[in-house]
Amino acid sequence: MQSVKIFIFFTMLSLLMGCSSLSLNYVKNAEIVDISQADEFVITSKRSESTKLLLNGHYVKSGESLVFLIRRFEKGNLFVFDDESFEKLTIEIKNYKIGKPIKFGSTVVKFYYSRGNSPFIYKGHGLYSSHGTGYLIIKKQNKNS
Repeated sequence: MQSVKIFIFFTMLSLLMGCSSLSLNYVKNAEIVDISQADEFVITSKRSESTKLLLNGHYVKSGESLVFLIRRFEKGNLFVFDDESFEKLTIEIKNYKIGKPIKFGSTVVKFYYSRGNSPFIYKGHGLYSSHGTGYLIIKKQNKNS
């Protein structure tokens, strides 16, 4: 009986606390897909233009580039409703060399950034950018990747 109470306590605690997540991934031999070229569901869905803009540039298909996918989802405050948020950064690099700076804004790099409140993404509330400045340097590549 004691173990059941402990299990229920931790289950309730995990449900109340939720979870935040950060995922950092990359895909070789891929490329970013514009939302107009995405699958049929995305194109025909009844999303507003501003919602489509927030999601644009975060789809990937087979290609010849290296694509980084960085995603962050925050659970929000326990005592506040509808404050969950998301951030997405997708970067496509056509040609790269280890240790050589890659300039954002060049023809070699495409990137998309979106941020907003998860509960209201269907209303298109958030920030979006596909322009920026800076450099990216890939310092090391594992032998098996």
